[in-house]
Amino acid sequence: MTEIERGDQLSVQLDSWVLKVRLHGIECPHEGNLAAVAKEWTQGRILGQPVQVGVRGTAAKGIVYGDVSYLPGAHNIAIELTEQGLATWSARYAPTRRDLAAAQGRAQVAHAGVWGNNEAETIRLRQQIKQWQKDRATPAPITSPAPTASPAPRASPIPAAPTKLAGTPSPTPAAKNTPSKSVVAPSVPSVKSPLLWPMVLGILGAAGLLTLAERVSRDARRLRQRPTVLADAQLRVDAQGRTGPLKFRGLAHAAGEQVASIAGHIPGLYVHEVTQIFRDGAWRTTYNETDACPFILDDGSGEVRVSVEECLYKPIRIARFYNDIPVERWHAHSYGGDIRTEVFFIPSDVTLVLYGELGDLAKQTVLVIEGDERRLTLLPVRATIGLIVAAVLALVLGGYFTVSGAG
Repeated sequence: MTEIERGDQLSVQLDSWVLKVRLHGIECPHEGNLAAVAKEWTQGRILGQPVQVGVRGTAAKGIVYGDVSYLPGAHNIAIELTEQGLATWSARYAPTRRDLAAAQGRAQVAHAGVWGNNEAETIRLRQQIKQWQKDRATPAPITSPAPTASPAPRASPIPAAPTKLAGTPSPTPAAKNTPSKSVVAPSVPSVKSPLLWPMVLGILGAAGLLTLAERVSRDARRLRQRPTVLADAQLRVDAQGRTGPLKFRGLAHAAGEQVASIAGHIPGLYVHEVTQIFRDGAWRTTYNETDACPFILDDGSGEVRVSVEECLYKPIRIARFYNDIPVERWHAHSYGGDIRTEVFFIPSDVTLVLYGELGDLAKQTVLVIEGDERRLTLLPVRATIGLIVAAVLALVLGGYFTVSGAG
């Protein structure tokens, strides 16, 4: 690094030529105390240090737009400036930089930099910069290894001479060729009592596993049954205003304005958007949000309005964007600063399956499923089979240990 013109513009020495870089997606103050602090911050972080430059575009007078990260660790200086309130996110020129949007949100919550008191923030930030300089100037202490004591030579064991107690007669040697006689008591066969507790534990364990298997398979069986007609479902409301779990299928359309994703502006009844940035050799999530709108389901016999709070959505449509370009699959190779976004969505005017309770007092979450609902029953069916097998094994093991303990 050769020169810092201001907080968001600097010059980088690349071999025999100098590259002027404008930090992409941010704007530092051009005047005032915070403008000077932003320049000091950038100087304190990267002046004279090795950096990485990721070019995102070009401008006039040989200036390029890009990301500058200092080593070690490849810390993005633009994100740091935005987090400290020394820069603002240029949403107009970098609308897809969700990492900068998130950093600005943290600065606003903390009232840092331009989002707080300018004088107090100037003092705080300059104290932090002075602490960096002090830490960098202080050499790390050199610790010498602690001396280790050499092990003391171990004395060779000397056999102790047998001691003789006064008044104790010496043992008389036994006479040779004198046969010794031993008396053996007759053995009494032991009778083992049967162990009943392994069988009891096996029965209790099997009963618990079968009960759990029934609960797991209950919703799977109901999802495979025929849909209920909305006109008939209204007649099943009990005294408490609940209908019990029911299954409906019909055409869904938005009850008001649809929601839309940031990447690609995809409209729909439900949108779940996940954005990641490639940094330090790994993908890191910078944006993970879900949005939905109320909708109306019509099965031909009646309509029901479904609110957002009580729904658990199961979409089948996915849209992918790599650096704001639609793609079918991710690239095999990625570079620092690359951004990818996945959008899971359910459009309006499609056939949906609802599974849950009707009524304002319903306690069960309503499943909103697009496509074949039977795909959601595969995992519960496999889990049910596994639980039944485990129950049978519990009974077999309980019987085995009971019989082996009695034998």
